[in-house]
Amino acid sequence: MSDTTSRALALLNLLQTHRHWPGTELASRLGVTERTVRRDVDRLRELGYRVESVSYTHLTLPTTPYV
Repeated sequence: MSDTTSRALALLNLLQTHRHWPGTELASRLGVTERTVRRDVDRLRELGYRVESVSYTHLTLPTTPYV
């Protein structure tokens, strides 16, 4: 999945399906490296999404509104 917008939407979808995600699992599901997942998370944060993380090991979206 090389298109950045499509990948960001897929990442948001995954983050909304489970409370916690290991970064390695997200990378595997999206078919990208962990570094790409980190960059995509940073991009989502720049857009106003509150993505919480513990050293990019586990990522979550809070249940409260984020935009």
